[in-house]
Amino acid sequence: MIADVFLASSLSVKILWVVCERLLGLASYELLSTEELFSSIGFAVACLICSSEIPVCGFFFKEVDVSFNYYAVGCYAGRLILKPLCDCVWFSGFTVFERWQVLTMVRHGTLKLVLLAVMGLEVAFFILSGYAAFNHDEWYFAIPAYGLFGFLWISLHIVFFVTCWKFINKFDKCNELYRQSNQDTHETLGVIMASRGMRFFTLVARRLVLSTLFSSLFLGAVTWQDHNAEFLGAWLAVIPLEVMVHGLLCELGNTLGGTCTGLALVGPSSFCR
Repeated sequence: MIADVFLASSLSVKILWVVCERLLGLASYELLSTEELFSSIGFAVACLICSSEIPVCGFFFKEVDVSFNYYAVGCYAGRLILKPLCDCVWFSGFTVFERWQVLTMVRHGTLKLVLLAVMGLEVAFFILSGYAAFNHDEWYFAIPAYGLFGFLWISLHIVFFVTCWKFINKFDKCNELYRQSNQDTHETLGVIMASRGMRFFTLVARRLVLSTLFSSLFLGAVTWQDHNAEFLGAWLAVIPLEVMVHGLLCELGNTLGGTCTGLALVGPSSFCR
């Protein structure tokens, strides 16, 4: 009981800290802080030691027979989601480039390795969905639905991979020009991206990524197994990643400027019939 009180107190202090940090304008953005990294590593090690399944799934789905501490899971999830939730609801006074500044500091090729890792996770989710479909109680419905939505999922995720790969190539070129410009203002990167047609690309790409997101949702829905922790864990992993990509493209599409072309009609210099 004392440990549960400490966990609840830790979350309360974290909430107060994050709110005051944003009210005073002292917030900073990074992809993964040292605190969050060690918390995730510790939580993962505890899950592997104490259970053979995924306890976070048990937090959302009671059918997964896993014993866990509600206070520990709530404190862990609350500390991770608190900053994004505050920034989304009220306190976000930063620009898109300030919040995604970490991307400008990534070395060339690293984002492509991350994309390949994400696609590996997507393939794992597809395989686990197939396993869930073939072992489903209503297999006569799940298997045909898996074949139909699986074909749609594969087609859209090929488009998703190509779109993200092209976006990374375009962003690397813009980031290289940004570093060569020796400017410290984040607006310079926005101007460079606008001049290279990134706004039009993001407006088209975000619709493709949204279709990909819906295909993952539908595939998970038709092969649903509430007692399969591996399937639920993979589904809960790929959905936030696709939502994050869609959110980035939407923010860039709404923020970046565009390019325009001027046309003129020139009258003839002499009389023409």
